[in-house]
Amino acid sequence: MIYDAGVPLGLAPPQRRDLRSILRRFDIGDPRTCTRLNRGLLNRGYHLVTTRGRFFLKHHLGGDDQSVLPVETAHRVVAALRRDGLPVCPPLTDRDGKSVLSLGNRSYAVHPWVAGRHLEGAALTLHEAHRLGALLGRLHLALERRLSRPLGPLPGLGLEAADPERTRRTAGELIARSRESGRRTDFDLLAERRLRERLVLLDRHAGDRPDRHAVGAADPSRPLPEGPEPEHRP
Repeated sequence: MIYDAGVPLGLAPPQRRDLRSILRRFDIGDPRTCTRLNRGLLNRGYHLVTTRGRFFLKHHLGGDDQSVLPVETAHRVVAALRRDGLPVCPPLTDRDGKSVLSLGNRSYAVHPWVAGRHLEGAALTLHEAHRLGALLGRLHLALERRLSRPLGPLPGLGLEAADPERTRRTAGELIARSRESGRRTDFDLLAERRLRERLVLLDRHAGDRPDRHAVGAADPSRPLPEGPEPEHRP
């Protein structure tokens, strides 16, 4: 078994005992390498290579936090989105249909490895940005449909989607505040311009607001276009 060299203990791959349990539970062969990835926001990710292939091992820090959305429930939603034809990557499940392995206060999930490369925002062409925006729109509408169905308990989901009228009032207040100063800066002018652009979009798309909850986030570490082998996987 090969582990990262020179990595602080807190950033090292899972304990060997945990890794043996993960391999056995998801029946993914014997380990070859387990490498800590250098991208990720809330959890830790590892490139796990076994005798049966390559996988993305995700360590959910703090265990399975049930206060917002249980990881198992989130995984069922992802699987449902995949059935809807969206390009998402559901995790593997064990023989009992479980997708999360909890070992004490440590929770793990295993996903198929997806080859590709991360693109920062400036690397996208205008056409690619439009395609990404359309995909995010499809994703949020599909999430709203799926979260309205009985996919399992959803405790604590109290994050309401932004109210169009409240958003419109807030934008108006910010515009008025930027005009109160005697001498407006370039930042003030740009801020007002962007706020007015948002108001136009709000008028155009207010009817598409999800009825219940806004879920998820989009950042450069999440989209993974196909292409050359990446240096990391979030």
